[in-house]
Amino acid sequence: MKKIFALFLVAFLLSTPAYAGIALIRDAEIEKTLRDYSTPIFEAAGLNPDSIKIYLVNDKSLNAFVAGGMNLFINTGLITQSDDANMLIGVIAHETGHISGGHIIKRGNELEGLSMQTALSAILGAAVTVAGLPDAGMAIITGGQHVAERGFLQYSRSQEVAADQSGLKYLKQTRQSAKGLLKLMQILRRDHTLNYDVVDPYAISHPLTQERVAHIRSYVEDEKDVVNDKFEMAHKRMVAKLDGFMDKPQLTMQKYSDESIPSIYARSIAYYLQSDADNALAEVDKLLAQEPDDPFFNEFKGQILFENGHIDESIGYYNKALAGYPDSAIFQFELGKIHLAANNLDEAIDYLNKAAASDTKNDQTWRLLATAYGKKNNTGMLNLTLAEEANILGKKDEALNYAKIAKQALEDNSAGWVRANDLISEIKYGKAKE
Repeated sequence: MKKIFALFLVAFLLSTPAYAGIALIRDAEIEKTLRDYSTPIFEAAGLNPDSIKIYLVNDKSLNAFVAGGMNLFINTGLITQSDDANMLIGVIAHETGHISGGHIIKRGNELEGLSMQTALSAILGAAVTVAGLPDAGMAIITGGQHVAERGFLQYSRSQEVAADQSGLKYLKQTRQSAKGLLKLMQILRRDHTLNYDVVDPYAISHPLTQERVAHIRSYVEDEKDVVNDKFEMAHKRMVAKLDGFMDKPQLTMQKYSDESIPSIYARSIAYYLQSDADNALAEVDKLLAQEPDDPFFNEFKGQILFENGHIDESIGYYNKALAGYPDSAIFQFELGKIHLAANNLDEAIDYLNKAAASDTKNDQTWRLLATAYGKKNNTGMLNLTLAEEANILGKKDEALNYAKIAKQALEDNSAGWVRANDLISEIKYGKAKE
């Protein structure tokens, strides 16, 4: 079976140059970890966690920002450069302060006249070219040049102070330390002092003052150390996973040479990227010997087996992964993809429909559903799923055409017919507003 890499590339059509650098990564484990960190903070702020989207940005620079009101973007560099979970959680608390405060980011000349919703649409873009499929739970969605590091986005100093105060309150309410946030600010000030030509994007988008640092330092002076062992291990695994996928395998082998779970995890990924399935599986088996029910270890073993032609065996490991994390749309997508490869069409359609219900904006789910319905000669659902895909990609005329064909082919008042009719109305309404 042809090797399909764990990282896949999707080119984006971005209409706004300032936002042309966003590269999004999808990974079930990292997304869950970030959600676990964030949910208590969001709840402390009186926000509905389900209403806030968290996006992982493939960028080694230290940065995080909010756009479009309820969308939090976190750079991989912020994760890998955070010494511990508390440092990352401190940033999340601060960014939540911006969300709860309804802060509007100042925009540079390139963004004049654009609403934040338009800017967010530019960030997320419309996928036009797919060079692979999301495997091992991780995928990259990418564009062009970098965003915040050029100062296109910037909060006012008063907003920063307000976000600090809110963030400190949320940390206190969730019984977490603000020392991580202080450590980040000290790193930013140190880097700026040592090199004025190289400034972290976070320092640009979040103006840093001596008064802010002093305020947080005074706040943490009387704090007791708070360590969440579960969060710390999740953080180490998350960093090891990112390092394993992003760094050269030789570097990963040198950096992660011991027998800790994060090190074994990183090495297994490095072997995988070198197409060394035997050693990759040997390392994953070490992990499963310690954590047999871990959904993400089972997912990774299933992926390696699938890519090496052991489809039936891989399904068993993916089933264990989904049993351990039943809410994962990514796992459902992967199981659907594998069943489709095995020509188990009913199972593929079932899993892919579940994935689509949880994650309606994944155009590739709709593409695979179209493939499955096509193999079953279901013309109505084939065209409906193609309409959904085209609609996500911004191809409104194409989507409208597919939806009309679907409506004609599907039984009146069936669920598919109703969706096709709704889609036609949505597209026509959108066109009328243009």
